[in-house]
Amino acid sequence: MRWKVFRRRLSVNSSRFSVRTHTPWPMRWALSALVLGFSAALALWAFEIGKELSGVEVGAHEELAKLREEIQKVRSERDAAQSVANTADSLLKTEKATQDRLAAQVHLLEEQNLALIKDVRFYEKLVPSKQRPTTGAANSHPPRKAP
Repeated sequence: MRWKVFRRRLSVNSSRFSVRTHTPWPMRWALSALVLGFSAALALWAFEIGKELSGVEVGAHEELAKLREEIQKVRSERDAAQSVANTADSLLKTEKATQDRLAAQVHLLEEQNLALIKDVRFYEKLVPSKQRPTTGAANSHPPRKAP
């Protein structure tokens, strides 16, 4: 029994038969594109209205511009501070090198001074005691110990 009912519904003699006029395929595509475009415009409008209602974009562009200016200002301050730090560092290195060089010169001069004092004492011993000068050159500078 079921088979007969099913066959009757799918046959040409079925009771639910409708006739449609044929529309050309370019017209179908154009109509589909128009409906799709309208739907996209409606969705975009709904999205923008939703953003406005939620308050997501209130003042975002102004805040972004302000933050970019602040970043630029902070970067320039950082560059200036870095320049000062680099200059101070190079001055510190130069002063340290000068101090080391001067310390080496002082050490060398002390060694030469000690050598000269030893030479003066040696030559004073060679000179007879009556002919010694009374200036006291040997006693004017007591010997220093090297550091």
